[in-house]
Amino acid sequence: MKTLSQKAYITLLLFMCVFSASLSAISQNQNELVSGYIKNLNELWEVNHTKTFDSFIVDSSLTLKSEPFKINTKDLNKENYKTLLLSANKIQQRINKKTTGLSVTSSYQENFNSPIVDPQEIVVFKRRAIAGFDWDILNNGFYENRLKNKILKEQYINLEKKRVEANLINFQSKQTEQLIRYFNEKKIQILDARKSLNNEQSEIIEKLWSIKHITKDDYLKAIQNTTDINAQYNLYKTYNEVTLSQKENFEFELPILDIDVPLLFQNASLSIINSNDSANNFNKISKLQSAYIKDVSLKAYTRYNYYDVYNNTKPNRSYISVGLNLSVPLTFNQKDKKEFYLIQQKIANYTYDESKETLQISLLNNYYEYQYKLKQFKNLYHKRLVFLELLRTESAKSQLMDVEFNPNTALFILDDYWSNAIELLDLKQDLYKILLTIKSKVPTVNIVDYTKALNLSNLEIASSNPPFKAVYIWSDAFKNNSLVVINEYCKVNEFSPLLISYNPTKAYVQQISEFIAKHYITPIHLMIGSNKLLQNGITG
Repeated sequence: MKTLSQKAYITLLLFMCVFSASLSAISQNQNELVSGYIKNLNELWEVNHTKTFDSFIVDSSLTLKSEPFKINTKDLNKENYKTLLLSANKIQQRINKKTTGLSVTSSYQENFNSPIVDPQEIVVFKRRAIAGFDWDILNNGFYENRLKNKILKEQYINLEKKRVEANLINFQSKQTEQLIRYFNEKKIQILDARKSLNNEQSEIIEKLWSIKHITKDDYLKAIQNTTDINAQYNLYKTYNEVTLSQKENFEFELPILDIDVPLLFQNASLSIINSNDSANNFNKISKLQSAYIKDVSLKAYTRYNYYDVYNNTKPNRSYISVGLNLSVPLTFNQKDKKEFYLIQQKIANYTYDESKETLQISLLNNYYEYQYKLKQFKNLYHKRLVFLELLRTESAKSQLMDVEFNPNTALFILDDYWSNAIELLDLKQDLYKILLTIKSKVPTVNIVDYTKALNLSNLEIASSNPPFKAVYIWSDAFKNNSLVVINEYCKVNEFSPLLISYNPTKAYVQQISEFIAKHYITPIHLMIGSNKLLQNGITG
């Protein structure tokens, strides 16, 4: 094997040096590129990590200010098919009341050829005239019209119930639309924030993925978030853009409520199950319709009779007569008739035939469904607390410039936190839809009468720490630790109030001013530590 000449060796060495320098330059450029992308992710984190959307989940007042679903009497009485039936019923009652069964009757007879002999009157006459009154007392007359009015009055009660029921269904549909629209507006605001964050984050992740400086699961997570956001955004946005009725909104925020079921039954007068009013009403109608006397005909009449007799030597005849006709059917089917009419009433009013016992069971089922959704809400809220703690940890890492801080991971946690808020709003929406269903079943009962606000702070996991934990912060703590460390330490241990040692040093005053600015919610007291004050007191 021949050895390389000195010239060839030098050339190879120079080539290797140039190649190594090129690789180093490429690596350095790539590192600078990656650093720039990470810096962009850090900036995204700093801009967005303080957004919580907590106010969308629970109202700060923790109470329901007034009835959210207000039923307008005009809405329940507005004209529809049932209202027209009620009007027809009323008019029919007036007609029947004015129909007394009295009628005027008259007749005239002219004989042109031969005289006519009336077999009853034994009179030969050329012409005769009769005028009088008929009075139908029972069947098709005075009494039956009064009976019809009794039936119409009972039917009117049923029609009124059916009209209210129909209008309550319309009320529930309209209020459901307004409720969904109300919660959609809040979800869209959160989705706007998620969409903006996802667009910027995904653009950076695409670049990091192209140079293989990010794992595939993070890359796929960004794609999954994009798909989830777009699907929800299109659903909520499209629904709210379609206008089917006048857009209204609730005048106040809707807090999370818990149902007191005994109070619900008490206010709905369901603690004791009474007889079915509707069934009694149907029995009355069927009894009136099958009454035997309806088939009995009793007719009274009066007549004025005038005869123009054929014999000129005899005077014309005239007289007044009265009479009574009675017709009694020989049938005994009243029991079958009553059963027939009762079934007809049940068929005609089938949709409304709901006993108080059935209503009680229905409300109890609504209560169960509500409590199940409330359980899901509580579980999801605890999950939110986990995300909140993860975000606090990432925030502390970022402020302390910890090498373990990954802005991409932190942004994914932030997106999960926001997504959790939308899930909680979905459940909150379901809870109020159930309350609306209950309202439609017992419209006279206000929601505020059987609910109480649920304080979400009570849902947090109980710890062995006392509820009141104050801490005294010495001035040396600010000398030996950064504001971030002290801040996070107070948050983790949930100290409140904070008692801070005070001295007038300019640098110290600036430190505690910055610290207080970050704890504007927590009560803070500045304390002067001077034993001399025990003897001399405070002056100035």
